[in-house]
Amino acid sequence: MGLAAMGAASAAVIQLKGGGHVEGRIVTEDDKQIVLDIGAGTITVQKNDIASPARPSGTTTTAATRTEKPNFVLTNESTPQGLRDMLRSLRNLEGQRLDAVQTYQRMTGLQKTSEQDDKKMLQLENQQLAITKELSQSPGRNSSAVKAYNNRVAQLNGIRAEMLELDKKNKKTHADIDQYRRDLSDYTAALFTFVDQVKQRKQEGPGVDDPSTASNFFTAVDFRLRYYLGETRQVQIPYQQNTHSAQVIAKLNGSASGRFVVDTGCTGMTISKELASKLNLTPLERQATATLANGSTVKCQVALLESVEVEGMRVNNIPVMIMPKRPSDETDGLLGMSFLMAFNIRLDPTANTVTLTQFAPR
Repeated sequence: MGLAAMGAASAAVIQLKGGGHVEGRIVTEDDKQIVLDIGAGTITVQKNDIASPARPSGTTTTAATRTEKPNFVLTNESTPQGLRDMLRSLRNLEGQRLDAVQTYQRMTGLQKTSEQDDKKMLQLENQQLAITKELSQSPGRNSSAVKAYNNRVAQLNGIRAEMLELDKKNKKTHADIDQYRRDLSDYTAALFTFVDQVKQRKQEGPGVDDPSTASNFFTAVDFRLRYYLGETRQVQIPYQQNTHSAQVIAKLNGSASGRFVVDTGCTGMTISKELASKLNLTPLERQATATLANGSTVKCQVALLESVEVEGMRVNNIPVMIMPKRPSDETDGLLGMSFLMAFNIRLDPTANTVTLTQFAPR
């Protein structure tokens, strides 16, 4: 079913692969892409990113809303003069959201690639260890044994070269994933900032604007925001005033769990040697230098966790530093920014909670 049947200037909602949608007026369309006017400008959507044909913008089938869409159309002409700055902010947010959906799709694809590359690296490391052990014994002077020995040396060099290239690729992939996580966190921060702005404007009242029109405007805005908020997941973590820290139970690799201190000042994540042994983690060849709270440094091994999950909020492929000692008798490590960067973080000192919010389009 083509989209052109809807008309070049018709309003439409386009469902995207990987979750989410974009709404606007179709400006032009061809076999490969659609150009939409979203109010703050135009955007181009590639057809291979579309999950289903466009539907009229006056309807919705989203499970999260289940609410009939308001008849009020959010245009510059229909919006009260005193609220047009809010409309511009909403249009900017809609553009950020579309970028976030596409970023989420790219990040998901990179995570799958990273998982495959990590498995390949582990295979290469095991091959390297096996050959290195084999080469620890001298071949003697037998010509056939020497030839076989030299062949294994050449094979080992080839494996090491492949590992170097794969490690270089992995570092770039992980850096890209980390940047995508930061971008998604920026979007959720912008979303909640706009939600707060809307609440404040409602409290201020309509001012000189017509109360009925202003009420219709906010009803339409609230409808959009309910959908956008439905694309996020949240978890609240109690903040302990006596220790000035938040602690969580995190499930690692879908199996063993530990208690971790939420530490936004820690760039990475640490776990105790005891917990690493329970998880049967295989340390990578590289080591890291960790700076302790007292300013001293310690060399530690580095491993890769397949997943870290807190209250259903999951992040995959997290590098972790294996520390010789626990941070305290009650905790197994620090949950730092390598995990937390995937979330928008909000501290509520009155409720003594830390809220983690993650963008997760359906």
